[in-house]
Amino acid sequence: MFFNNSNKSNIILFLQTIFLILFICQKSYSQERAWTFVGTDEKETMSAYVDTNIQTQSNGNLFVWEKLIQADMNFVIGLVEWDCQQKRSRTIQQAFYDRYGEPLNLSKNSDWIYVIDGTLGAGIYRKVCRNSNSSSKINPKVLLAEITSLAASLREFPNINQCDSSSFKRRATDFS
Repeated sequence: MFFNNSNKSNIILFLQTIFLILFICQKSYSQERAWTFVGTDEKETMSAYVDTNIQTQSNGNLFVWEKLIQADMNFVIGLVEWDCQQKRSRTIQQAFYDRYGEPLNLSKNSDWIYVIDGTLGAGIYRKVCRNSNSSSKINPKVLLAEITSLAASLREFPNINQCDSSSFKRRATDFS
């Protein structure tokens, strides 16, 4: 026999240790993100969230984690550099996931793109750069709009037919 009882015990202990380490790392990563809602695009096919922990670089640019959720519940999480003075951004890295959280693709380092008024990107720009002069962290107590929804995870949209508030649906252009 290739394995004796002692080796089996060591292998099981080793695998349990690896599982525990991976579980702890995954938990700490998911708890680091404090997502705040930004808005939806005009056709309501995508919703945007940004992490409230913003890193300010020595050149004044900001590094922000963004999460974009599509209507089919696939989503993208990316690290984006914002140049608030030039009103532009570029993706440092981003990962694409299916609706179940399984990774699909990874991309890095896009070119600079300029903000176009009336887009979801403009809403993200206002949310991120509005606070860049005062603090490197978004104050979650400052609301851009009152949003009423049913309790839902980020992977599920609430049934808007059950909402009694007309303020539930907001476009990025509503947050000026």
